[in-house]
Amino acid sequence: MKSTSLLIFPVLFCFLINVSPAQSTFEYNSAKADTGQVVADAVSLPSGSLIFVGQNTIENKTYGIMIKLSPAGDLIGQRLFAWHGKNTYIEKIIQTGPDRLIVIGGVGQASFSNLFVCAIDTALNETDSREYSLAPHCYYETNALIDHNNYIVVHGTVMDSAVSGNLLYPFLFKLSMDLDSIRSYFFNKSSFGIYDMIEKSDQTGYYLFEQPGFSTDSHGPAVLDLNYSFNIVKQDQVAAEVVSYNTARWITDSTFIMSGEFSNNWGSKRSIGILVTDSTFETLNLTHFGEDSIVNFPGFRRNLDFITPAEIYAGGTTKMGFASTYMEYDSWYFLNKFDSSLALTWQRRYGTPGYYYRLYGILATNDGGCVMYGTRYAYPTNSMTLDIAILKVDRYGYAVSADEKLIIEPESAIIYPNPGFDIITVHTAMKNTVFVLSDCSNREILRASLKSGRSSFYTGDIPPGLYIYRIMQSGNVIQTGKWIKDGKKE
Repeated sequence: MKSTSLLIFPVLFCFLINVSPAQSTFEYNSAKADTGQVVADAVSLPSGSLIFVGQNTIENKTYGIMIKLSPAGDLIGQRLFAWHGKNTYIEKIIQTGPDRLIVIGGVGQASFSNLFVCAIDTALNETDSREYSLAPHCYYETNALIDHNNYIVVHGTVMDSAVSGNLLYPFLFKLSMDLDSIRSYFFNKSSFGIYDMIEKSDQTGYYLFEQPGFSTDSHGPAVLDLNYSFNIVKQDQVAAEVVSYNTARWITDSTFIMSGEFSNNWGSKRSIGILVTDSTFETLNLTHFGEDSIVNFPGFRRNLDFITPAEIYAGGTTKMGFASTYMEYDSWYFLNKFDSSLALTWQRRYGTPGYYYRLYGILATNDGGCVMYGTRYAYPTNSMTLDIAILKVDRYGYAVSADEKLIIEPESAIIYPNPGFDIITVHTAMKNTVFVLSDCSNREILRASLKSGRSSFYTGDIPPGLYIYRIMQSGNVIQTGKWIKDGKKE
């Protein structure tokens, strides 16, 4: 059921605010007894509704699931199915028309699995479906894109055996919009996985991003330059400081942004790595998000997304555990917002005491906000079941419940509007703090004490431009960031 209040996030502090209808926020949790739910992908419809896909394991049988939410987070459609009675895994959803979407995953019995592609309408009704043999291999995972010729290009990984699964091999399938098979290709060298695939900006083929296995000649993350027939034109390497690249996007016609896992010498403390390169894969910019003292692991399926390069989101899990899906401690969704220069706008964490969260992906939305989706495990119950956990935040990183209570971390502050004009507002749960606003020459423009809650200050006399703000407590800087003064009021 959809939560009617975000009071299930008591680790976060609440205040009353006015919320613009255009900036919708919500929280949705799908908790079912004796099940293991996973949400793997999401798509936003032109109406603002959202469709999430994944799978649900009930008594050792796996079903594909589809959940449709309204822009306000209300459940307006749901489907649970086993295609032709088989175990069904859905990992990707793509919109191909006003009332047509494609879901992609695997189907099979205990000893094997094949590729599965299904066309649905926006009411979640199946309109067409196909199964494609992967023999002698077994389905492991998949992703997909639509190229400029309107072909569905499926890219994923197969196992050498459903029983042992010792080696993984990349594979490619090209399908028509009618789901007819056009071309397929199976790599003969094992790989740790394919993380993403994008079409070249000059429309001469694709770039395939993979983490090579020990049987390949390359060292570190690789980019395969493919033509439209899936022939390898050449192979490039990208910065080895970031591994397991699972999302790649064009920023411009000649510039990539890629995200993955940043780790110094594969230490135990990891963070979210962001890399910008040119079209020859020379590093232009590199950064990572997450402090060194704790694991901040990138989202498993899609951990970077944006509508405009001026507002890029990257997400993951704070206090990610690797020993089990059912860790017995608190973890949180971890979301970062930055621009194409990799300058951080803000970062926030979201979670509820008593739950272990794992982020699978994020989806930037047309209103400037972002949806986080994944799973949570209520470890005090020892139920060994997973619930779907979805949270939509606005462009400032906060969410509100139906009674308009603001959700933020108790140790942080939110400054808005940003950009702003004649008023700057600071929300914080901290006490005994001071807000300081300075220009780029470090000349102090504004200094004022903050109360626990909402504090607003007049900025109409400040010239337009870029300013630096600091939150001070006992003489120490505990938070800093940028604030832009607009030349005119919106």
